[in-house]
Amino acid sequence: MSKTRGMLLSLVLAAAGCGTPARTLATPDLSWQVARPAEAAPIVAPPVDDQARAVPGEVVIRFKDGTYADDRAPEIAGAEALRPVEGVPGAWVYRMTGGKYTTANADTLRNDPRLEYAEPNYRYHIVESEVAYSPPGEDLSGLWGVRQIKAPDAWDRTRGKSSVLIAVIDTGVDYRHPDLEGIVVKGPDVTNGDNDPRDDHGHGTHVAGTIAARANGAGVVGVAFGAKILAIKALDRNGSGPEDGIARAVDAAVRNGAKIINMSLGGPEDARALRDAVARAHRQGVLVVVAAGNDASTRASYPAAYPDALAVGATDSRDRRAYFSNYGSYTQIAAPGVGVLSTSLGGDYERLSGTSMAAPHVAGAAALLLSANGGLSPAALKKALIDTGDAAQDFPYTPKVRRLNVVKALAAAGQGGTSPTPDPGPGDPGSPQGISGITIVKRSVDGATIKWHTDVPTMGFVEYGPSKEYGATTFYSDGYKTDHEMSLSGLKRWKWYYFRVHGRTQDGRQYVSEGQEFLTKLWFLFSVAEH
Repeated sequence: MSKTRGMLLSLVLAAAGCGTPARTLATPDLSWQVARPAEAAPIVAPPVDDQARAVPGEVVIRFKDGTYADDRAPEIAGAEALRPVEGVPGAWVYRMTGGKYTTANADTLRNDPRLEYAEPNYRYHIVESEVAYSPPGEDLSGLWGVRQIKAPDAWDRTRGKSSVLIAVIDTGVDYRHPDLEGIVVKGPDVTNGDNDPRDDHGHGTHVAGTIAARANGAGVVGVAFGAKILAIKALDRNGSGPEDGIARAVDAAVRNGAKIINMSLGGPEDARALRDAVARAHRQGVLVVVAAGNDASTRASYPAAYPDALAVGATDSRDRRAYFSNYGSYTQIAAPGVGVLSTSLGGDYERLSGTSMAAPHVAGAAALLLSANGGLSPAALKKALIDTGDAAQDFPYTPKVRRLNVVKALAAAGQGGTSPTPDPGPGDPGSPQGISGITIVKRSVDGATIKWHTDVPTMGFVEYGPSKEYGATTFYSDGYKTDHEMSLSGLKRWKWYYFRVHGRTQDGRQYVSEGQEFLTKLWFLFSVAEH
């Protein structure tokens, strides 16, 4: 064999991971096979052409610490600063020159070392398919959902305190409705830029009624009818709103003293600015309750799938998963969501179905728990709500999801004298739920197998993709455990892939690993003639 061919064969064998005789090939350095932290770099999401998914030409940019001023937007070539994203320090909305965010713009932003991330100003919507649904044999008379979660039995203990404020971030609220009059605190209308959050769609009014409609001897009654609603309009008359507006609404809820936020909205986009806003609210002691989505799938819906949100699936009157409800591993609790009767525009009432209707049952229950024990932290509230429910059926990827039971949750939360439970942050290495030992144990030309360890049982998912923007999600559904293994497939040959691991504990806490990377194999089948 010639010297040139010998060298070529050695290189190919090393790349393919094949063993070779020690006399002809030095021991290869295989340290790159182990997952290693990805280098810090701006995370730049690609353009979105669909106007239903993002505001045309607008980009949300967050700058790294020390590279921005809160009162003055940094200059970005080819872009005009529009407004800061309130509640997300260092984040601004820009409009790209020409009114379109292009691949060239994304490439330019990706090379800007000042940036932490940049993404289209994604749109979110009320959860679709919310039609009155009445399968044969269903008993939907009256307020079946309120009864199903045992709210009337809990009212002997507490009906909710007026000092407990629940923010409804939605299409607004009809605060003149007879069942809502006098219990609605007017927050901002971030959609129209004023201070009148009156509903021009109906969705938010329905949600508010389930949470806290007054017990006035007529109409309907909410789960926590002694509490108050903070109405914040972040969705327009079509039920849609941009990422930055919803983030500002979350910030307004916190600043106005809400201890619970209900967001019956969602979308497929994992917006980092909205994720940051939800995390900030959580750190400030606010429970964020979100509808899990109505795609009848395991596909993640945001903001429900954010680590600091409480994602709510929907059940029918037989405690079965509603046919439309999402059931991915991010779903943590279920509540009635089929044919729910509540308030509507013009002093009227209507039945709607959706996880949008399930979430306010949980938000109202959380308000009862806080009324009984004002010292509960978001983590303590989650644990009491999640762990005490009744059995729910047909959540195959989240078998421990339970249907809300307010009486049991109140008993678990205690009444008075309970100190707040600390909330360790996602990825905190000092927390007992930390993710460690992430290792690539097997690689192939089109996949890889990842193993990792958690100190306590967790369940979650892996994000991965050919760039630091990830882009794909793989769920693992084999229950709560400490030693995990996940296989990724359908990858490209001899290409770097980036991933991170998410884990959720049984009490609802979620953790995210640092970004990691690995290289798929280059594998050749060949024969070499000897000379």
